[in-house]
Amino acid sequence: MRVTGGKIGGDGSYGDFIDFAIKYHGWTFREFLQYFSDPDRHLDVPKQVIPATDSREVVPAIEVVSVNDFQSVSLLKYLDLRGIPRDLAFTYCKEVHYNMYGRSYYAIGFKNDKGGYELRNPYLKKFKQPEVGDDFRQWCRRALRV
Repeated sequence: MRVTGGKIGGDGSYGDFIDFAIKYHGWTFREFLQYFSDPDRHLDVPKQVIPATDSREVVPAIEVVSVNDFQSVSLLKYLDLRGIPRDLAFTYCKEVHYNMYGRSYYAIGFKNDKGGYELRNPYLKKFKQPEVGDDFRQWCRRALRV
């Protein structure tokens, strides 16, 4: 039983790999059968290596270690660089220390109404689950001019 596939040529024709081989080599069906029924013919099909893990990019789990008032000079400079008034940041933000990929980091954390944090520093724009609502995300973008 032959299963038809997709388009096999630029002329709009459809077919499976047999139709493709016949068309590509200009064979008849009999020539196709003779070619592939030859016991001395070896098909060089490369071995496909399938990775043990999923190759799709995985978003790292962010583990919040501590949430404190601002202490980092570099985060205060980042606020100044972004033009965010410190009194506004001190009211709505905290310094969040977190682990990601087995390393420790810190960032400006915007607490959201869903129990998570929007995290920002010069190298990171992420959120800690649960994801925030649209209204809070828009406020963050306006405040940071993202």
